Amino acid sequence: MPRLQDLRLDRLVIRLLVSIGLLLGVLSATGVTGHAHPGWWRSGLGAGAALVALVAFVAGGAWWTSDPDGEFGEGRWTTAQLWTMGLGAAVPLVALPSSGITWFAFVPIATVARSRDARSATALLLAPVAALGYACLHQHSPWPTLAINLGFAAVVIVLLQQRRRQLEAAEFAAAQAQVISQERARTATAEQQREIAAQLHDVLAHTLSGLIIALQTAGLEARREQASPELQQRLSAATELAREGLQGAREAVESLHGAAAATAQPLDEWLQGTVDRIRAASGVRITVAGEARGIPAQRDEVARAVLREALTNSMRHAPGLPVRITLAESQIRVLTVGDVSAAPRTDQVSGGHGLAGLRRRVESRGGRFEAGATADGWLVVARWEAV
Repeated sequence: MPRLQDLRLDRLVIRLLVSIGLLLGVLSATGVTGHAHPGWWRSGLGAGAALVALVAFVAGGAWWTSDPDGEFGEGRWTTAQLWTMGLGAAVPLVALPSSGITWFAFVPIATVARSRDARSATALLLAPVAALGYACLHQHSPWPTLAINLGFAAVVIVLLQQRRRQLEAAEFAAAQAQVISQERARTATAEQQREIAAQLHDVLAHTLSGLIIALQTAGLEARREQASPELQQRLSAATELAREGLQGAREAVESLHGAAAATAQPLDEWLQGTVDRIRAASGVRITVAGEARGIPAQRDEVARAVLREALTNSMRHAPGLPVRITLAESQIRVLTVGDVSAAPRTDQVSGGHGLAGLRRRVESRGGRFEAGATADGWLVVARWEAV
């Protein structure tokens, strides 16, 4: 971050120059460099206070870690540091009658003038401004000197306050621009998702509609040829599953277009109907423990996705093996009992819509997702904190 390093270097240089000037001013005012000695107690008081102000100025503001233009940010200059610097700079101006240290007062003035809290800034400026006035009145031309210094102090305060407002306005404008950019990106992403969903719906509608017609035709032929009731029942169940898939695709597209699925089938009814159709179509034994209605409404959609994906994987990779579904308020478990050597790996990705996609959906709702082989079979688990 070159810019931040440059800012740190600039602030370091400023502090070094101010420190050198303050030390030279104190040495001159105390008579060390040839001027009249003001007395030991005045020299000690003035030099000690100047040293305290110097330490507060050098150490204050967290200038070595501050972000650009943010030295007066939250947690930078503390009230104690500002009071220490203000009083420490004011005492030498009163204790040491020298025109060479009058500028000391402008160090806390320029620092405090950038504060956002006008009331606190006014209180903190009282000591250095009063000391500046006292020092000016003890010069050879007191009133012109006082007017010039106080006028200059007022200009410094106004300019720094204006600079602070400009920086705040620039920061606010940058934040607004970032929010607008994020909203535009979110809108573009949502629109792209809707377009993709509509295209998928068209493909699925065409495919599933053809499948439904083919299954209905097969069912009619099975009845005409007096096929076994079991075969006719399985053909009927397969037709219902295809219709359910087509309806699910339509509901997904409607939800992406902002239409809430207010007419969606309740989760417990949907699960019971899905289980019944799978049983009829495949003959697999599926047991359900727990109540689906106990799952919170905000997890309804992801709960359907977990159950649908787990049952689909079981039918696809372990056909015929029994399935145990356990439902609770904060957990969904689907166990395919038996040999799972051919089951998919936990990290298997099916175009982002298999277990990996399911994991992202569960975690986006604040849950945890696990899928893998156990001693009893292939287990899929989705967990959340209890509501």
